[in-house]
Order: sequence, then structure tokens, then C-alpha cells
Amino acid sequence: MNRTVILERLMHECRELLIFNPSDRPWQMPVSAAIASGVPIAFGAWLERLDLGVVGALGALTFLYLPRFDLRRRMLSVAGCAAMLTFCYTLGLVCHLVPNFTLPVITLVAIVTTALCRHFQLIPPGSLFFMMATAIGAYAPHDLAQTPLKVAVFAGSAVFACLIAWLYSLYVLQVKRIIPATPFLKTEQRITWFIPLLTGLFVALSLQIAELFGLGRAYWVPVSCLAVMQGINLRKVWNRQIQRSAGTLIGIGATWMMAPFASNPWAIVFAIAALNFCIETAVVRHYGFAVIFITPLTILLADAPNLHDSHITTLMFDRLLDTLIGAVIGFAGAMVMHNDTVKRRLHFLN
Repeated sequence: MNRTVILERLMHECRELLIFNPSDRPWQMPVSAAIASGVPIAFGAWLERLDLGVVGALGALTFLYLPRFDLRRRMLSVAGCAAMLTFCYTLGLVCHLVPNFTLPVITLVAIVTTALCRHFQLIPPGSLFFMMATAIGAYAPHDLAQTPLKVAVFAGSAVFACLIAWLYSLYVLQVKRIIPATPFLKTEQRITWFIPLLTGLFVALSLQIAELFGLGRAYWVPVSCLAVMQGINLRKVWNRQIQRSAGTLIGIGATWMMAPFASNPWAIVFAIAALNFCIETAVVRHYGFAVIFITPLTILLADAPNLHDSHITTLMFDRLLDTLIGAVIGFAGAMVMHNDTVKRRLHFLN
């Protein structure tokens, strides 16, 4: 293989990784996402309970599941996601009672939510936030006596996100008169289990490896693994792996710059609202660019109360290492998932 061919392939890879897509998303959507997440955490800051505010912002991720269909289907989708996110977060909190259940619970959540997202044609982020809510609930520091209060705050914020989704939908459908998309016709009504079970297997493997090596904040490994495996084909998975790793590295640098201001709760409020706005603006254009904002957002949602302490360097290193390991395992899982031989041998799961 001569130098010209190698250079051409490298240029092709760079174009694949750096291409920005056009966006027809109304600017009101990222603004609504910022409001949905900003209001709950603002209440938490006002009440001097930033920990509960962060829980509320996590529940407000419900808004991001708003599809582009008619009003009825939009609200059914976000209401169902609100209930499922709350259930997943509650499962995570319950794991503090029986820590040995954490691995099977996270694995089961990955399998079931992946199957349901595929069956109901749920838009990206798909099963990712269900897994993230479970993992944060299971691994974030938690006082068991606060469980009912945290679940109530999470559920209330999810309902508030549904209200914002309803108001936004009324605006874009009635005022802007944007034509809703038509759902894809389903050829089968039953749930297929090949991809969900394989996803669950590699999510479990990634968490087991993280626990085995004693990685700090091990739950980011399966979250990263799942995010990479969501690509629709191996080309997309490869792009996601590279973009997620590069975006995380830059995002960690951004988080490091935010850390000195983290002692001010209102700085956290502004950061979470602004990051949600940036993510919803960027994600339809370029996944890696969006990950630059996703990284500090997820760190804030999991560790905002502790972000200003002396462990910031360790936290950043853990996040980067966990993401890289999860991305590699996720890519390995995707290679198995998209292998024709494996598909033929496990055809009975489809």
C-alpha cells in the first residue's frame, strides 16, 4: 500500500469524523431543554439543597426524549419515559440496600430499555439515560433515609419536563405549524432480543471489568460502553468511539475550568442550563462536538456537590479512563453485534 493510498484513507477518515450535519431544529427546543433542567436545580440552590437540585436536573432529562410526531404521540412518549426514568433511578437507589444486586440490576436495565427503545422507535439518546439514571442512583453517595425524598424530587422534575414538552409542542405545532414526522411502519409487533441481550452482556462485562480493577466511579464504564454500541452500523460505531473519546478529553478540560466556580450553587445552575442548551443545539450537527458539552453535564449531574474539593484531578482522570475503557469494550461489542456469522447462529433471538 503506497503513501498516496494511506493519505487518501486518512483524509477520508478525517472527513467522516469532522463532518457537521445541517439542522432544522427550532431554537426554541434547546431553550426549552435549558428551562426544563434549570428550574429544578435553581429550586435546589434556592433551598440550599444542591444535591436535590441535581437529582431534579437528572429527572428533567425526560424532555430530551421528545419526538417529532403529533401531539398525542409526543406526550405519550415523554410521559412513558418520565415513568421509566423514575423507575430506573429508584432501582439504582435501592441497590444501596443490597450492593450485590448492582451488577444484575444495571444489566437488566440495559437489556429491557434497549429492547423497549427499539420496539417503540424511541429517539436518541435511546436507552442511554435510563442506564445513566440507574448507575448514578446506584453509585452516587446516598443516605437511605433520603430515598423517598429523592424519588419524589426526581419524579416531580420529570413531570415538570413533560409540562415544558407539552408547551413547546403546542408552540411548534400550532404557532410555527411545523409538520410532524410520520413514524416508521413496523413490520413486526413482537420484541426482538438479539441486540438487547448482546448489549446487556457487554454492559455487564464492562462493569465487571471496572469493578475488578477498582476503577474510580466505575459506573461510567458501562454508560460509555452503551453509548458507543448504539451506532446503527459498524461505521457509525467506529465514529462514535473516536468522537466520544476526543469529545470527552476536551470536555474534561472544560470541566476543569468550571471547577473553581463550583463552590457557588448558582454557577452550577447556570452551567447545567447552558450545557443542556448547547447539547440540544449541537447533537444533531455533530456527536463528538456535543460530547464536549455532555461530559461536563454528566459530571455535574453525578458529582456537582463534590466538584470543588481537592479530588478534582482524580475525578477528571477517572472520567477519562472510564470513558476510554467503556468505548473500547463497546466497540468490541458492536463488532460482535454486527457480525453476520453471529447473527446467523443467534437468529432464534430475532
